[in-house]
Parts: sequence; structure tokens; C-alpha cells
Amino acid sequence: MFSCSIKSQIELWNKPDVNLSTLTAVNSENDKGRAFLSFLRANNVQFKTVAKNLTYLIEMQKQQPLRGFRASNSFSTFHHSYHNFEDIITTFSSWCQQYRDVCKLMKIGKTHENRPILAATIEKENSNQKKSVLIECGIHAREWIAPAICMCIFQTLLQNQQNLEHHTFHMVPLLNPDGYAFSWRSQRLWRKNRRVNARNPRCSGVDLNRNFDINFCRVGASKDACSEVYCGPFAFSEPESKALRNFILNTAKPYATFHIHSYGQLIIHPHGYTRRKPPNAKNLNALAKRAVKNIKRNRGRSYKSGQTSSILYLSSGGADDWAFAKAKASLSYTIEGRDNGNYGFMLPQNQILPACTEVWIAISTILSENKNS
Repeated sequence: MFSCSIKSQIELWNKPDVNLSTLTAVNSENDKGRAFLSFLRANNVQFKTVAKNLTYLIEMQKQQPLRGFRASNSFSTFHHSYHNFEDIITTFSSWCQQYRDVCKLMKIGKTHENRPILAATIEKENSNQKKSVLIECGIHAREWIAPAICMCIFQTLLQNQQNLEHHTFHMVPLLNPDGYAFSWRSQRLWRKNRRVNARNPRCSGVDLNRNFDINFCRVGASKDACSEVYCGPFAFSEPESKALRNFILNTAKPYATFHIHSYGQLIIHPHGYTRRKPPNAKNLNALAKRAVKNIKRNRGRSYKSGQTSSILYLSSGGADDWAFAKAKASLSYTIEGRDNGNYGFMLPQNQILPACTEVWIAISTILSENKNS
């Protein structure tokens, strides 16, 4: 193993896996960065440079396609670019108001830095018995494509209301506003929220997807506040995780939950904290396989599916596992969207709509196939 003090010069973007490219940010202008690259070459470790200037990619992600463009009611231009927290919240509220006959906006909580956590319920008022579906995005700050996908699906539901005939949808477009805002203004690859950790003020933040009360902090999580997967001082210690918990238990009460992430092109289901299979594993896996098949057929893009602990790694305290085990959702999926590692968290703006289309194919396939089964 290569070992030296390189924390500030080398950053792994995902856990090394034989099935997935491991993206690594390296400062090649620094002695430690150059030493790391020399180590790879000396040990015949194959690698390729996918971006020579990460700073340039970050700035490109922040650019708007039209000069002077700001978030507005325009569906036609919004999905052409990534948007900061203020633009997302303003537009989410505006679109819901525009379609107020089917959309109800609510504030489900506020963050450490006093930002609102918004949600919307989209439903048609009729006598049909509807099943409730939750779609949650933006739990990890650096995964900009996740809230972009949520906004795109939100538009789809508002404009194509035949999707509301059999389901009521509950959307949380950006669960981690503080972390997301911080990733825009300071550290693009920030993952956690922005909790000030009293015992270790040098290290801020909690990984919200390790903060749920399901096998809390037992595996794939850390009690070290400096860790990227710091679980927090106790389960539901964070206002964001508490907000989602309360929204699910008191309002949404979903039979199906979808948790949108990036990257890896995966459709995965519980359990994540154990290799033990859930009672309905056969159905969960069959539905995910059908979604993978439909994405390939319609978009030509290859996704993989399976149980989280088998496809990825063991991890406890996740929102999907909690929704499945504690909130009693019959179906719960994490969808890791584009791509397979060429861009990772830096997915270009021109892939927002294709990424959204693939995720929506997955969600709609799972819901329709489950209804028909």
C-alpha cells in the first residue's frame, strides 16, 4: 500500500471496487501527488487521466447556458444547467404554485444554518385509492445531479398528470441545503451537512445517509467526526434526517421510496447493513432487473441491480434501509445515476436530461410492474 501524508493532495471519490472505476483527484503539481502517480506506474497499476483541470470542470458546471439567466417558471431552460440552492428552492416553490391544483408545498424542517427543507405533495383529487411514493434527492452535497433529477421529475409529474392516476408523489428535492450551498461556494466535493462538531471543531458535518436509526453506526460508518461517513453523535441527531423521518411517518406514509444518488448506474435495494436478504428480496430484485432492462432498451445505457450490501458494500444508518425496515415501505430503492466513472460527481450539464430520463424510466417501471404483478 502507498502510505504517506497525502490527505490534502489525493482524494478518492468512491470506495475501490473491481466492478467500478475509482475516480481519484490528484494534485499533480505537488510532490506528494507526483509521488502517488509514480507509485502507480512503478507497480503497474493501470490508470487514465479523464480530466486534466478539475477546477475548469467545476467552473463549467456552475455556468448558465444563457447570459443573465436566472431560475424562473420556464420548464424549457431550467434543466439545461445546474442551479444553486436559492434557484432550486425559488423554482420549486414557483412551479408548485403554478400547478397548485395538484401540488401542495410544505416546509418540513430547517437546517443548522437556518435554510428551509422543502417538500411537495403532488396528487389529483379523485375517489381512486392511491398508493403513496416518496422521491428524495440531495442527501449528499456533492451529488449535484441528484437535485437536478428531482426537479426534472417534478416537472414531469406536474405536466403529465396521467402519472397521478394511481399514485400520490411526495418530493424532497434537496435534503441537504447547507452542504449543497457549501459545495457551491467553497468545496465542490463536500459530502456531509454542516454541523459544527463541538468535540472536534476542525471537522464539520455528518453524513446524513449514516444518521438514520437502522443498525446505527455499526458498519460502513464512523464515529470519527473527520470521516466522510461520520454517523453523528446519535441516530437522528441532524435536523435534515429528522425532517425526512417526520415527513415520511406523518405525511407521506409511502409504500415505495426512491433515494436518488450518483454515481455508478445502479438500482439497489435493502439491505445495506447486512448481507441477509429481506423477506421480499425476490420481488425487489425482479422489479429492479425490469427497470435495468427498460433503461437499456430505451436509452442504450447499462445499469446494474441487486442488494446494496452485495453490489456495493455494507453500510448502516441509511435512509433507504430505515424507510424499508422502520417506516414499513414495501419497496425501497437507491438509484445511483450517471455515470460509470468518466466524470463521476462532475457530470456535465448536457447529461442532466438523459440522466433524469433514465431515473424516471426506473421509477415508472418499478411502480407499473409492481402494480401489475
